[in-house]
Amino acid sequence: MCNSFQVGRDGLDVEEQCKDRLVLDAYATRLRSHGTKCGLKKLEIPARYKLTTDSWTPANGLVTAAFKIRRKAIQDRYRADIEQLFHT
Repeated sequence: MCNSFQVGRDGLDVEEQCKDRLVLDAYATRLRSHGTKCGLKKLEIPARYKLTTDSWTPANGLVTAAFKIRRKAIQDRYRADIEQLFHT
């Protein structure tokens, strides 16, 4: 969820925060900083992403019972979002 990095804005619900430019910019800064601190190269740090309020659980098929991600299911579910991120 959007408050994983303790980033947020008062007066906005979680759904609104996930779309708010200031929140997105704060996440971008935190992701770059964390990636750099962990020794990732610039090309290994996500440059495009989308925040979502969706839970990834075995019940909705996005992860296995052992909580390993199911890449194909995620790709299928978020296909439109992925295309929008990389074709705009």
